[in-house]
Amino acid sequence: SRESPERIPVDGVIDILEGLDEVRQIFGMVYASNNWVVSGDLTRDGYPIVANDPHLTLTAPPIWYYIVISFSDGFNILGASLPGTPVILLGRNNYVAWGFTNVGPDVTDYYYFLWDGDKYLYKGVWHELDRRVESIRVWDGNEYRVVEYIVNDTVIGPLYEYDGVRYAMRWTGSQVTLEFVAVMRYNYAEDIYGLIDAAKYFHVAPQNLVAADIYGNILYYPAGLYPVRNASYLGEVRGRNLFNLGYLPFNASNGEGEWIGYIEFNNIPHVINPDEGFVVTANNKVVGDYPFYLGWSWADRYRYVRIKNLLLEKAGSLTLDDMMSIQVNLKSYAAESIIPYALDIIRGRDFSGIYLDAFELMDRWDFILTPDSKAAPLYIQWLYNIHRGLWGDVLGDLPIRLIPLETTEDVIKRFLDGSLGSYEAWVGDVGDIIYKAFLNAVDELEGRYGDIENWRWGDILKYRITHFMGDVLPWLNYRVYDGQGGLYTVFPAGFSPGEPPYEISSSQSMRSIYVLDGESISIYFALPGGNIGIVFSPHYEDLLDDFVAYRYFRLEAYESLDESPSRYRLVFRGG
Repeated sequence: SRESPERIPVDGVIDILEGLDEVRQIFGMVYASNNWVVSGDLTRDGYPIVANDPHLTLTAPPIWYYIVISFSDGFNILGASLPGTPVILLGRNNYVAWGFTNVGPDVTDYYYFLWDGDKYLYKGVWHELDRRVESIRVWDGNEYRVVEYIVNDTVIGPLYEYDGVRYAMRWTGSQVTLEFVAVMRYNYAEDIYGLIDAAKYFHVAPQNLVAADIYGNILYYPAGLYPVRNASYLGEVRGRNLFNLGYLPFNASNGEGEWIGYIEFNNIPHVINPDEGFVVTANNKVVGDYPFYLGWSWADRYRYVRIKNLLLEKAGSLTLDDMMSIQVNLKSYAAESIIPYALDIIRGRDFSGIYLDAFELMDRWDFILTPDSKAAPLYIQWLYNIHRGLWGDVLGDLPIRLIPLETTEDVIKRFLDGSLGSYEAWVGDVGDIIYKAFLNAVDELEGRYGDIENWRWGDILKYRITHFMGDVLPWLNYRVYDGQGGLYTVFPAGFSPGEPPYEISSSQSMRSIYVLDGESISIYFALPGGNIGIVFSPHYEDLLDDFVAYRYFRLEAYESLDESPSRYRLVFRGG
């Protein structure tokens, strides 16, 4: 018997969309990394500055290590690389500096078909599956055994089954791409235009490239492959036309969602020497009004806005120290945007005892998540309880993180000004949810830690950075440190909120700052561990103290090897 592909229920999608700013407000994802570039017009000394801190899983040893590649003619490349990689991935040379964050666009699509047994209908033609067997060696604890994995391919891509439905997947990374060529050319670029030429080879995954050169130019270019799709019309509901641009599976039997090409490189939104004098990216939505579909899920704006505001506060007199201070900033713009409004909702309630003390603690909090903060744990628990209280019934068994925090912020503010509208059917009594969330947060913390004096954030949140064999050989793990920051601070702490205590699983995998003064060829960096992965080396974890304490090291290139104080050198001499 033939299976009929079922069209997505349009009414259900419209219900979700109602009152929201596109689908991404409901089904957002958490991304993380920061970078920015500032023109010399905004700095005290007149030189452009680039800053970058990718947020990744913290490991012992760290993902990155810093090196200097020096040539006999005086040309140097220095920055962060990965073990075994013969290039600098994030760094600078004599002329340019560059940094990345993930764009996070929609570059993967899923397709369903009309089936007749193992035949599938694609644009009016029946096709047989293309089957191949992949032999994979798997270690079972005693020996390797070969596991045969059957891959079913369609004309669109490999097939997999989810919830009883077979889908084909297409992804930009399923083809040959040339990112290594791009990065190699970054290493040898002599101005931002050389970086632009190199970026044409960077396809997967698209990266927000920020850069500057010693001639005073600054650049933003989110280089990568962005599919142009044949969008499918889902129907008109409640006077609105709804199109599937890529955020829902396509009916491949009808030819929906075909990739008809990619956005041309010159048409990717970018800017050279912007009038504002700076560019900030923090995995946020990269462009507003734009004719092509880039994606539907972006990071909440909080890190982006906090960085932008800090830059604007000192625009015209920004220094290296300012950039360092911004990278390690622990004030939460998310807390600043939500907590005062949540407090106003419950301000008239009858509090006493520890509940009154907790309310007053939150009411005078400065929104900074330092290790010594007593308000930070209450903020984390209360916000999590609010978020879960509003959306738990809507999501059911789905992870609560699927709802962006900006959506919860919107609900709270709409409740206060009486414009809740269609949200009310989804979330219920907002005031009661926020009140009970507060009481429960206090109860949870008191039950675990006692009086408020014991609610120290650094005692509840910890850096516990482990080696992949750390369970067996615990001496491979790093020392434990007090935690700081939160999910939405510029200096972030990635953990799963809910039931304390917490461990930071991801954060800044490194910090780098580059001053393009045309004279010194140096970078300022911090690393959550050591620059050497040999466990008995004195440099296995010697940089971690300074990373946690907001300190930086200076790495400099020299005109000749004889001038360099480096202890470790690998010298190649040509014949």
